[in-house]
Amino acid sequence: MYSPAQTLPSLVLEQILDFAVGSFPHEFTPEYACDCGPYMRVVPGLSLCRSWRDAALSKLYGEAWWCKVPNCSQCYTTECHSRKLPRGLPTAISTGNQYRVRKVSLHWKVEAILDGTAISAAKNSLLGKLVMPSVTSLDFYFCSDQLEVDLSEAKKMEHVKAFCSEIYQLFPSVQSYHLVKFDGYDELNDYPEVPAIDSLITGLTKHKTLVDFSCSAFVIVVPLPTDGRDLRYVSTTALEADQHTIELIRRSASTLECLTVQGGGPEVFAQLLHSEDGKPVVYTHVHSLEMSYTVYRSFREAHPTFASPTGVYFPSLRKLVSRIRYPFSNDVLFRGSEATLEYLDIPLLPRTVSDLQECGVFNANRFPALKYVSGKGDRVDDEMTRIQLTGSLLRFAANARVIKARENDCPFDLTGFAISEFGQNVTVLDIPPIRLTLMRTLQLIKVLPRLQQLRTGVEITDELRTTDQTHDSCVAECRPLWIQRHEGDPKYMEYGDPFHPDIEDDIVQRGLRPDAYECFYSSRFIFSDYFGEFILDHLSLVYADLGFVDELYSDFYPLSDSLAVLDCSHDREDSAVLLARSKIAVILLALCPSIQRIQTCWAIDFRYTKKAIPDDISIERQRIVESEQHQKLVAHLRSVAQQ
Repeated sequence: MYSPAQTLPSLVLEQILDFAVGSFPHEFTPEYACDCGPYMRVVPGLSLCRSWRDAALSKLYGEAWWCKVPNCSQCYTTECHSRKLPRGLPTAISTGNQYRVRKVSLHWKVEAILDGTAISAAKNSLLGKLVMPSVTSLDFYFCSDQLEVDLSEAKKMEHVKAFCSEIYQLFPSVQSYHLVKFDGYDELNDYPEVPAIDSLITGLTKHKTLVDFSCSAFVIVVPLPTDGRDLRYVSTTALEADQHTIELIRRSASTLECLTVQGGGPEVFAQLLHSEDGKPVVYTHVHSLEMSYTVYRSFREAHPTFASPTGVYFPSLRKLVSRIRYPFSNDVLFRGSEATLEYLDIPLLPRTVSDLQECGVFNANRFPALKYVSGKGDRVDDEMTRIQLTGSLLRFAANARVIKARENDCPFDLTGFAISEFGQNVTVLDIPPIRLTLMRTLQLIKVLPRLQQLRTGVEITDELRTTDQTHDSCVAECRPLWIQRHEGDPKYMEYGDPFHPDIEDDIVQRGLRPDAYECFYSSRFIFSDYFGEFILDHLSLVYADLGFVDELYSDFYPLSDSLAVLDCSHDREDSAVLLARSKIAVILLALCPSIQRIQTCWAIDFRYTKKAIPDDISIERQRIVESEQHQKLVAHLRSVAQQ
């Protein structure tokens, strides 16, 4: 008899594999090397039935690399220890999986194209005379060590045309060209003035009416197509005084779908909204807009000039991201998208909030389609300002599904926002700067029937403190436990012995508070399981003095049937806050049977570092509820409820 998993429709299978890959960081990790890390989760599907194996292979080889750059920074071949890349195009061909490839990323040195060696490399590779009609999308990563090639311009042009022709023959069905990066040194800033390079860009996009483009942050002048070609996607960090790029974006206003721009100051963005003769430029089909001006300039100009354009310029906008500062003093980017805007991520700065409030942007009913709202503050010193900014964010995002807040820490009760004002569709509430008491946390979970993931700050009240403050600073109490559990473990000894008797003295000499967990993690330069270490070391203390939970159990149990993840992944908190957070966590486990895990760290992936965290870190529900302390608490609560 077939398992239900063997009879899943292919579309469902693809979605499952997409989720498995998408939930993993897409950058280099030393454990998996290269960009292959996400696809390690696909490998188990290869050992299942034929349909799973076929779907897994299609996912594995759906995107392939064809790299001809030694020590390529995109491929991380040096970290692969000379192993074959599972996603390399030659590997796909040699294993007979070339028909599964839908997208190819080509990594080439510009010099190799200009001097003709790229052509011979392509013809002498495994591809030979092979034609790959399954490929519909190409990504190009170009790099260079130097610009000068000792050939005539005519010869360079000839080689460029031959390279473009070879690409057309290999991939005849390509509809999407993504010119991702021009990477190199300062001399590459002159690319647009080099006819051969201009010919390369226009040649690659020949006969294609829709082209995607993004460039390296290190390129100041961008080699965008110059032959009147309209673009679908532009991502550029080169708007500083670059009228060519601005004009190209304006010209493509009718075809652009995604626009990511950075550079210059806020006045540069105002130029995108009007042509040289002052006529408005309407971006009819743009559904994703990401904007920021250069960091150095935003800090240099404390009070930059903000324009207030009139009119509607982005009538189809679904996603709006503004980094550093929102570059206008009115709601020009919001107008016309009231029925379509779904995703918003903007900095919550006092001036921005004040300007947008005057325009009615923070009216919760103005954008009924909002699903994701994220607001990041700027470490405002004045507490009343932080409270006002946070209240504005909560009122605006109340009906969204995902609500995130960063910076601007303040107590929830002072924001003027009532728990009953939250909409019924909230599934993820990630607001660590906003401190809630235990009672407010319980009330919040109770009124959100679809809440699946929760992270908040902690407002410590008397019931969450220890009576004698024994472990508020646990250097002496916890040290023997760490030594017994970790001594000799190479993972903990990499940066020297964290258990050396002088470590606390060293911390004190550096002016840090002698908290044991601060010492322990500072000695290893890693904070991956800060909360997890604490709660598991202190279960007896955490479960002490919980007599007040009897009344909470009768009032709130069962608290939720949807909340699955309790997120406690805060970087650094002192022991008093860790203890209060731990008490809240075990109380929620007792009141909320739907919680499956306590998240203590999300996967972090830092390029060029050996301290990457390759996977999420969490405490599964069973590990806590099967403890003697939790079983005693639950047994007591049930007996009280039956009386």
